[in-house]
Amino acid sequence: MKSTEEVYLYGLGQFFESNRDFLHQKYKVAGYIDKNRRGKIEGVPIKKPSDDINRNKKVVVCVVEIKLFLEISKELEDLGYSHGKIIYAANDTPLLQSDIKVYPDVENSFLLEYNGHKSRISNIEEYWGFIDVFKNEVYYFSLFKEAKYIVFDVGMNTGDSVIYFSYKTNVKKVYSWEPFRETYNFGLSNIRDYANSKCIIECMNYGLGADTRDEKINYFRNFSTSMSSVYEITDLFQNQLGVEMQDDSYCTCIKIKKSSEEIQAIMNANKGLSYILKLDCEGAEYEIMGDLFEQGLLQLFDAVMVEWHYKGSKNLEKYLIDSGFAIFGYKKSETIGILNAVNLCKSR
Repeated sequence: MKSTEEVYLYGLGQFFESNRDFLHQKYKVAGYIDKNRRGKIEGVPIKKPSDDINRNKKVVVCVVEIKLFLEISKELEDLGYSHGKIIYAANDTPLLQSDIKVYPDVENSFLLEYNGHKSRISNIEEYWGFIDVFKNEVYYFSLFKEAKYIVFDVGMNTGDSVIYFSYKTNVKKVYSWEPFRETYNFGLSNIRDYANSKCIIECMNYGLGADTRDEKINYFRNFSTSMSSVYEITDLFQNQLGVEMQDDSYCTCIKIKKSSEEIQAIMNANKGLSYILKLDCEGAEYEIMGDLFEQGLLQLFDAVMVEWHYKGSKNLEKYLIDSGFAIFGYKKSETIGILNAVNLCKSR
């Protein structure tokens, strides 16, 4: 459905030309803005950002790269354009939020800050991950004040969740797993620079699964938070998105280790502490939880936080209920959902 609110389209380059018909169908276009291009489009003059333009109208920025979008957004804000009305055309969302500070960082990354917490990002998925972890606090938990917790963080990604857990006063250790080398290195740099140094953190550059194996997976830099150690899930994601192997992608080999053996060893070395399990691993959650359930380890956790992908939540719910958990959850979409579970035996 076409928007009834007038907008300006900013940036008349490749993205605009490739999506011109779609943009005109979607938006009621009041005018065009570009730093370099001049002339007219369908009789409408192309203006410079500094020209006399209504600063309170929405501006749809027609670029793909988040780094470029954030640079343009900052320039527009400095020129007096209304905060919150600068829209990222790639997903029709105002990215800039008044309580999120954005700083240019090394190479193609940006540094975000919210309420004192900092982390680098390099693409749009990582931006929304930062918002979820630090602003929306999707991993918030409050169980027993006297308990000392170890968090098993499966799916380290950019390190945001590790940083978040490290600042919780009753979390003493965080163990985290990330199988993709490029993502692991990026996340590790965030953790080293911005995690709480008082918390003991160990990060492993391999994934967890039902068994120990090697996998060859197509890795896409611009979709780093959607990469899965399960080949079928990555293949499904690639087909659904219509993504082809391009300059920002390559085939990589990753290592998977048997979940129950890894987690049992850590529990044996940390007796007397309480355990929290967080799973956000793009489809690997099914085999991980299945293995932990079969080996009798799932019931040892005080709480479990899972984001499930593509295969629904039915089997995961059964593992949790049969292990003594009460479950609370919701769907984020038809293919992604959240399960939060508390161990009833531990809470009595």
